[in-house]
Amino acid sequence: LVMWENDTFFVRASSVGWKAISNESWEVAAIAEVHGEGYDSSDSDFLNGMDDRDQSFNAGAQVTWKAGNGFGLRGTWTADVSSAHDGSQARAEGFYVHRSGNWAFRPSIGVVYTSDDYVDYYYGVEQNEAIAGVRPAYEGDSELSYRASLIAMWNPGGSNWQVLMGGLFDAYGDEIDDSPIVDDSTMFTGIVALGYRF
Repeated sequence: LVMWENDTFFVRASSVGWKAISNESWEVAAIAEVHGEGYDSSDSDFLNGMDDRDQSFNAGAQVTWKAGNGFGLRGTWTADVSSAHDGSQARAEGFYVHRSGNWAFRPSIGVVYTSDDYVDYYYGVEQNEAIAGVRPAYEGDSELSYRASLIAMWNPGGSNWQVLMGGLFDAYGDEIDDSPIVDDSTMFTGIVALGYRF
């Protein structure tokens, strides 16, 4: 994982952006990002007969406010510009950054609004994909989910390298949980990554 940033542009994992405003308290940026929720029907026996779902390339805006004491708020809105699902997603989160020696910790909590086109594309089942008694047809609607994360960053003194570790917990609402191709209403994602700051 390589993160690159200067006063105007940034690359942060799966997103790139241009900062229209950037100071100690505010960052307003135009962003583009890859959404990785796609899958192939061969990924699981249960998905046999489903059409593949592609990852999407989204573009939009992001606003970040930092209080100066480690606390901050961030809002992000993006829409599909790759014609994969033609939907959109809005995210709002509160976060806190705590630094101690060579370590930095960033817990956050937030909500994610996902449009009906997005939900239906990734979690819906078309009539031609349905299997009687096994996988009924399903049309998803817009969804509000909840998200919590904790990321720890270790940066050896004087080095540009940093190690990132952490986890992301998602709790989905009924529109995703009720899908016949979804087995659980929650998901945990772990990350271990190596970063270099220029």
